[in-house]
Amino acid sequence: MKALITKYVSTQIPEAKQNELDRELFNCASAGQSGSVDSMRRKADIEAILRKGANINANNNVMERTALHCAVEKEDNTTAQFLLGREGIKVNARDRFQMTPLMSASAMLNVLMVGLILGHQDVESDAANEGKTAAHFALNNINEQEYSSTDLPKIFQITKLLFEHQRARNNALKQPLSYNSEFISFVRKASTPNPESKKRFIEAEKFFVDKLNELNVTNTRFSDMPSNRMGRISTRGNCY
Repeated sequence: MKALITKYVSTQIPEAKQNELDRELFNCASAGQSGSVDSMRRKADIEAILRKGANINANNNVMERTALHCAVEKEDNTTAQFLLGREGIKVNARDRFQMTPLMSASAMLNVLMVGLILGHQDVESDAANEGKTAAHFALNNINEQEYSSTDLPKIFQITKLLFEHQRARNNALKQPLSYNSEFISFVRKASTPNPESKKRFIEAEKFFVDKLNELNVTNTRFSDMPSNRMGRISTRGNCY
């Protein structure tokens, strides 16, 4: 589902006032997490700031993160969804470390956030940071010391969402591969196991195939796929 785009009237604002509004927007977007009592109030505050003329793509000049970056880092799905529906939002903006909001959400295993960002018509799901795409960042969790097999369902869901988005953009199958084969090929290209985690990746691949078989998608095309269920996860990031 594509978000409705809200337009704001552009007016000339003095530079000092513009900077003040941009800081106010950034601070507001950095204020909290989705589901909190203040979540809906924060959404209203951001809309008011934008109507005053704040630049929706302004960054904090330190980490170069935009309001959308911070909503992602704070796992504030409500604010992120609101920002994604605004005209002119740069969904593929890069921070100081060349991370896009989609890459960060994937690395944090925030399934719902990934789904929200992929719903934007301009998102580049195959954009790379030093050769690593959002799928790489999701799968790289398997390399982490704090990795747990309980993360596999989230890694699977995110990888599947990214795979299907790119598959749809590429007009689905261009070669006679089953859905399973194409998906596993996608996973292998995005996997960078180290010697200690090689066994984990083998186990993950088996888990992915079992999940695909459960969903009965072995030979289906993207257009035939059922909708994905998305869930919440714990925080693994800080906007600063």
